[in-house]
Amino acid sequence: MTAQRVGLDSQCLSYLIDAASAVSEPTDPLADQRKALLRAWFYGPGRFFVSETVLSECARIRGTDRRQLHESFGAITYWGLPVRDAGAVARREAEFAPLHPKASDCRILAEAEDLVLDTLLTYDAQLVKRLSSVSPTVTLATPMSFWLGLGIPRGTSPHSIPHATNPLSGQSWWRW
Repeated sequence: MTAQRVGLDSQCLSYLIDAASAVSEPTDPLADQRKALLRAWFYGPGRFFVSETVLSECARIRGTDRRQLHESFGAITYWGLPVRDAGAVARREAEFAPLHPKASDCRILAEAEDLVLDTLLTYDAQLVKRLSSVSPTVTLATPMSFWLGLGIPRGTSPHSIPHATNPLSGQSWWRW
C-alpha cells in the first residue's frame, strides 16, 4: 500500500480528536462517515495532515475545554504543515470562490494543493460536489468514499492501534 498524503478539514480533525479522548460508537447521521474516518486513521496508508486554516478554525472553538483539548492534542502531534506559497494559495482560493460559497473551504483546498496532498477528507458533501473536479492534484473525498477506495479486506490488522490508556483501546466498533 503506497503512502498517501491525506489532509483533513476541521470537522474531520475535530472528530479524530474527540474519538481519541473518549468517544463512544457514533450513532448520529454521520456515524458511517465517522467510523470510516477512524478506520482510515488506524488501517490506512500514511498519516493525516492539516493546513493552517484548519488549525486556525480549531483555535476558534468556543468551548474552552474543547478548544484546550484540540490545542493539547495538536501540541503533541504532527498535524500541521505551513503554507509554502501564500500567493499561489490566494490565487487558487480566488479561482474556487465562484464555485463554492464558503471561503474557508476554498482556502483549505488551495492549501491542500500547496501542501501537495493527494486527498482532502471532508464530511461536507456540497464541498465535494462543487469542487471535486477543480483540482488537478487533490482528490476531495468523504471519509467513507476514501475508506472504501482503500479496499482493505475485513479482518486485516490495523497498522496502528490505540495505546492501552486510550479509551478507544477497550472498544471494538472502529475495528474492521
